[in-house]
Amino acid sequence: MPALGNGESESTRRAVSAYPTYNKNMLLNIVILLVFIFLFNNLFFQDYRLEEIKQLRASGVSTDEIKAFIPQTIRERREAEEDKKNEMERLKDDVVYLKEEVKRLSRLLEKDSAKNSSLGDSLDAIKLPEDSKLETYSDTERNLKNGKNVTDKAVR
Repeated sequence: MPALGNGESESTRRAVSAYPTYNKNMLLNIVILLVFIFLFNNLFFQDYRLEEIKQLRASGVSTDEIKAFIPQTIRERREAEEDKKNEMERLKDDVVYLKEEVKRLSRLLEKDSAKNSSLGDSLDAIKLPEDSKLETYSDTERNLKNGKNVTDKAVR
């Protein structure tokens, strides 16, 4: 049991003190922890990129200029690459379809030119619809997959 008096050391008096004395190091540690939490929150949970894009759009900067200032994210780059690959696949399908169509039309033209000696008559026999928008082969396939009716549109 502690006794009051001159025989006590300073460390014994602190251990038994009824009022806590705060250490400067403890307060410094709490401040450092709070600063770390605020920095961590700002670095990882604030989207400064979108805020900057909104600010530039509000100031009247065009989308192309914004793309020049702000780089794309990894996800946006992947999506752009996938779009390019899909477009290339569609173009390849269109090329194959168009080659087949050219062969079919050349055979038709040869048959027609064998019947009629004049080339002008055979070209007039081939009529394309002028009102409707002509679709490519990949557009037609995509519409069929989506369940759209494409029988009324011409396909080339």
